[in-house]
Amino acid sequence: TSSGIEPIFALSFVRNVMGTQLLEVNPVFEKIVKERGFYSTDLLIEISKTGSIKNIPKIPEDIKRVFVTSLGIAPEWHVRMQAAFQKYVDNAVAKTVNLPANATLEDVRKIYVMAYKLKCKGITVYRYGSKTKQVLVIAGLRKDQEEGIVADSEFSGDCITGECPLGGV
Repeated sequence: TSSGIEPIFALSFVRNVMGTQLLEVNPVFEKIVKERGFYSTDLLIEISKTGSIKNIPKIPEDIKRVFVTSLGIAPEWHVRMQAAFQKYVDNAVAKTVNLPANATLEDVRKIYVMAYKLKCKGITVYRYGSKTKQVLVIAGLRKDQEEGIVADSEFSGDCITGECPLGGV
């Protein structure tokens, strides 16, 4: 699962917590690969290097079609998803269009024009690597990063264990 209408950013990544690296996996993906019998720590480490399973031959095609990550979705479809939700919501819908590092100004312009034409009340565009520090970093997209996708503990709202109380809920 992901937050709201956002697609999953990475199926597996490493979280830095208090000087320790913890391997994290999307729970739905983990459940399915265990059920299908090809779960392994080595596989999760391999996935954490790109966050995606797109180019991993041992993963069945039906699984690849279901578990597409945000950078694997064409920008047009990010906007179309937002527009579909926006149609039935009075307030603006929060949705980020994730772009690769080589995205151009023209790519961004097309996204804004499409969002306007589809009556989105707002649109957020994030070009991977456009900030010097990111919450999630993909090793395959940065030459100076070898250990895979890395997230700081604040990625989960400073909930270090991932199992934080919901205030009596």
